[in-house]
Amino acid sequence: ISAFILLMIGAIAKAGTMPFHTWIPDAAEEAPLPVMALLPASLDKLLGIYLLSRICLDFFRLIPNSALNILLMIIGSFTIMAAVMMA
Repeated sequence: ISAFILLMIGAIAKAGTMPFHTWIPDAAEEAPLPVMALLPASLDKLLGIYLLSRICLDFFRLIPNSALNILLMIIGSFTIMAAVMMA
């Protein structure tokens, strides 16, 4: 469990989510413009979220077509739709 928590903290920090987002402004000041146009906008968030999803999917094996699996997909779908509407 402690390894999962530490890997999750690393993935969240890589994605730059709250409260581990303090490195992004420092990187924006130091890095060249083309690098910063790509890095925080898509690449770092994508890699951090991908790592987090791979860890969670490997750690929590869900039975296909189970009630929990379907519930998580429904919650995820509503979250995506709400985020798109707020953007």
